[in-house]
Amino acid sequence: MGWLGYFVGRNIHLKNLHIFEVTPPSGASVTEVLDAFFRGVNHNKSITYFDIREVDLSGSNIFNTLGTFFKNNDKLVHINIYDCNVGVEGSRALAMALGSCKNSSLKKVSLGRNRIEDEGLVDIITALSMHPHLTDLHLDGNLLRQNGCTALSTLLQHSSTKLQTLGLNNVELDDEGIETLVPALKKCNHLETLWIERNYSITTRGWQRLSTILEVPNSKLELFCIKGNDMVIKQAQLLQMLWLTTAHVDFYFSVMIQQFFTQWNCKPSPNFSVTHHRLKQPTYRITPSIV
Repeated sequence: MGWLGYFVGRNIHLKNLHIFEVTPPSGASVTEVLDAFFRGVNHNKSITYFDIREVDLSGSNIFNTLGTFFKNNDKLVHINIYDCNVGVEGSRALAMALGSCKNSSLKKVSLGRNRIEDEGLVDIITALSMHPHLTDLHLDGNLLRQNGCTALSTLLQHSSTKLQTLGLNNVELDDEGIETLVPALKKCNHLETLWIERNYSITTRGWQRLSTILEVPNSKLELFCIKGNDMVIKQAQLLQMLWLTTAHVDFYFSVMIQQFFTQWNCKPSPNFSVTHHRLKQPTYRITPSIV
């Protein structure tokens, strides 16, 4: 694929580069094929969206190879690396590549399901603090522990941060992590969307603490998604907060929330309307009506 990378590198009109499920020829490894390809891509300065999915990058050095691309492409806006098993060394190399970016155009970084450990997330999040125009960050499906939460808290409170969307689905977040993040979430007055699905280690104490972000007067939070945490979010303390708040926020729960109404004989306050929406799965969208 080296010849293909050569022409990609010299193309001045290419905007999107998508790489899915690379299958190397007989006798070659994925690393060898991609390394040759990305040596050519390094020369490209027109790509705005870099997207690689479902490619096993464990043991590869492609982010070292791509260092020049990240460093010199001042048009790069969106990076998506999904289900690529980046590994420890790969996450360090990715962090170095992000830190070497000279451009200020980077707005969206999505790193879903790459099995990045907490230490690697610390390096990546720290590198992203150098990008003042970052608006969307998705860390879903990685391992966010206490050090990672501390680094993320620092990023959220950074004076130049304008983060609008934060995805923390299935990152094994627990009550201690919530405790670390909440003060920063309260100060991040640009945040509009927060995803915290399938974090089963969060207990009622963590949800109660997290609910306080909705009390911030100047909050711009519009979508708060906590589907997949059903057995905990059924607790009355959390739902009582949802009924009483007057913030203009949409909450997405899974269908099990309906069971709560029957079990606890709970009715929302007059400030709320409950509407059934069919998305990928049945959900209940709870939308406050400001009076």
